[in-house]
Amino acid sequence: MTAQYGNNLTDWEANMSFTSSITVSQIFDAGEAGNGFAAVASEVKNLANQTARATEQIEQQINGIQNATSDAVQAIGNIGKIVSEIDTIATGISSAMEEQGAATEEIARNTGIAADGADKVHRQYQRSLGGGWADARLRRSGSGSGTGTFAASRASTQSSGRISCWDS
Repeated sequence: MTAQYGNNLTDWEANMSFTSSITVSQIFDAGEAGNGFAAVASEVKNLANQTARATEQIEQQINGIQNATSDAVQAIGNIGKIVSEIDTIATGISSAMEEQGAATEEIARNTGIAADGADKVHRQYQRSLGGGWADARLRRSGSGSGTGTFAASRASTQSSGRISCWDS
């Protein structure tokens, strides 16, 4: 918009300079007054040329500012897209963490059930031994350690041939 006004001003000054030059040539023989008018017309022409150059420089600067503004708007748009993508990824991570938490809770619950079942099996197994020689061997081999339990298990299986661990 500013460049348009500058161009209009430049055109007006150029027309005025051209008109002055014609007028000067017509009244060249007018003596001293004609010489003064010719000097003014020449100065107007110089000013018109300077204005044209300045207007061109201003127009280039305005174009540069417009280009920079356009680039900034595009960069801001790209940043908005990236933020949106990050939000989508963060939402996905949050959902995955919730699912992982639920799965972990389920694993913990199932582990607890399995531990309760293993404890019940162990108690039933201990009851099935009933105080025989396997019970004594359990005490000798570690009194409840993993090795002792294994030894008692083998001894009980060898002595009776069956283990009933599902009775209450």
